[in-house]
Amino acid sequence: MRSDLDFTNTPVEECLKALQVSEPRMEFHLMIKCFNMFAENEMSLWHSRHHCGEHSNIIEECINSCRFWAMVDDCFERVKQLWKTQNTINVVCCDYEGTRESVAMASILSAVLEIKDCKTAGPYHLCKGQWREKDICSSCWRCKQHEEKDEMFSAVASTLCVAS
Repeated sequence: MRSDLDFTNTPVEECLKALQVSEPRMEFHLMIKCFNMFAENEMSLWHSRHHCGEHSNIIEECINSCRFWAMVDDCFERVKQLWKTQNTINVVCCDYEGTRESVAMASILSAVLEIKDCKTAGPYHLCKGQWREKDICSSCWRCKQHEEKDEMFSAVASTLCVAS
């Protein structure tokens, strides 16, 4: 997460106001707090610890999280409500460092919306400048788009009802 903003124990409305001040060029409509998505024992993620949330193992862990489906269902319900009054909806996903859970959730949401024939600009990561130690991702096939990720995204999309 950006070092100048702390969203952990702050109400969503205050977080959105703080983001609006720090990123005045963008309007934010919805925030998803992706804190503590993974199990305490992250041994299944050990070999992907130096990667960002675009790694397929991290996306899979995110989808398998006990918090995932409630978060995604709530997000899409709120998106459907916002579509009634907004042409563009900016969703903010945040976590502790802005490299894993929030990146995975943003990737999933963007892919699912595209599968559901909604126009997206794709994920825009506010913390991408802090991914320097995650540079290993640029040469990792599991961090790039591939069939395994597409199957995971399709499985999530098939269980959700998204309509504009």
